[in-house]
Amino acid sequence: MKFLNFSGMVASIAVGTGVALGFGIKGLILLGIFFVSSSLLSKFKQKKKAYLKEIHAKGSERDWTQVVANGGAAAGVGFLAFFYPDQVWVPVIAVLISSVNADTWASEIGTMVGKAPISVRNFKKVEAGTSGAVTVEGTLAAAAGSLAVTVAAGVLFVLAPTHLLIIFFLGFTGCFIDTWLGAFVQGSFKCRVCSLNTERAIHCSQPTRLISGRKWINNDMVNFLSSVIPAAIAHFIFLNVL
Repeated sequence: MKFLNFSGMVASIAVGTGVALGFGIKGLILLGIFFVSSSLLSKFKQKKKAYLKEIHAKGSERDWTQVVANGGAAAGVGFLAFFYPDQVWVPVIAVLISSVNADTWASEIGTMVGKAPISVRNFKKVEAGTSGAVTVEGTLAAAAGSLAVTVAAGVLFVLAPTHLLIIFFLGFTGCFIDTWLGAFVQGSFKCRVCSLNTERAIHCSQPTRLISGRKWINNDMVNFLSSVIPAAIAHFIFLNVL
């Protein structure tokens, strides 16, 4: 179905292996909820979102860096759970997956149905699909995305209501971390030929000009950090507080 290219397929097998080792079929179901829902959303109304190819560095067909950015940390936690068994890893992986699911649902649904997003950098309206911008619809989609994974984790792993509230909140928070990093840290470029603001280092066959953020921090890095940060907070809470 062209959800993945070859490198993305290989990376997905590695991610699935790590999650399966640590959490078995329950972990794979949780990971599958993210992968299937986000992949289907990325294909939905693809023609309407065609313009995003000029803004975003990559398309809807995921490569290995996108797979690792969204699932690499979950695989790492799976390996940790396999070699160092502890119940703390269950809420950690639930937060990891809920945060990437929240962010993906926000991006895909917000782009499809939302009005012009507002940049958190200057509170001005920007082009749909711009990193570091939010819409009401996208925010609601983020909450739904986090909730979907949280509920699934609660059913699969039989978690306490208090634990589920923390997982939902941290997963939802991950989307806002992604937005903040996208606005202030991720590299943003301007095409020297057509003047389009883009995430691409090359546009119109010419090198683009960095206008904000760090050149070496791309969307994949932002996605990775926005899931790892709330997961690290979850690890601290569940290990030291609860």
